Amino acid sequence: MVFEALNSAGLECIPKNKNEEVWTTLFRQLHYQSLNFSSEMIAYQHLFLNFTGDEVTDESVILLSGGIFCGLLVLTSCKGESGTSLTSCGQAIFEPLFINGTPRKLKKRICSLIIDFLSNSELVGPACVRIQDSSVNFSNNVGCSDWHKKALSVGAKPNLRYDLYVDLSLSMDEIRANFRKSYKPLINKGLREWSYSLITLENAKKADLE
Repeated sequence: MVFEALNSAGLECIPKNKNEEVWTTLFRQLHYQSLNFSSEMIAYQHLFLNFTGDEVTDESVILLSGGIFCGLLVLTSCKGESGTSLTSCGQAIFEPLFINGTPRKLKKRICSLIIDFLSNSELVGPACVRIQDSSVNFSNNVGCSDWHKKALSVGAKPNLRYDLYVDLSLSMDEIRANFRKSYKPLINKGLREWSYSLITLENAKKADLE
């Protein structure tokens, strides 16, 4: 249903669930292969969501322009007691990822079509739609992406989030050795001034997680 509605809204696309091999091939061609866009992660997240009691449908689509593949969009339809919502695997809708060489003007037009669809869709209420910008930007643009700017223009509220990934199999000395030199005094200051704790498998409590 979402796929047909996207096409009616002017977005050229085909459904992922009927073109899994195409999705995987395009994913491998991406300059940045976000784990959130891998078929394995999408399947895992949908399986998890099913256990919450929602009726979950993979509505992800492969984006095209003039019949040529140009990007991927992760969409999930979640139907529960409170109604239906469109998400990306239960999270705010991810910014689409585009194949290398996709013109900036085309990316901007596609992002605009998607957000216009999300903000006006009769499939879900506007209050149920949340989007997020990519945490990694490989373009040469400075500042907000076209996806972010378009969302702001239709009334989206910004919510900043930063992710930091650390390989905890390394020793603390090895982790510290990879800090940028200018950051080290700031980190040491934080360690002196902030109260912090580390939750591990051994000391985790249900109350902490809740």
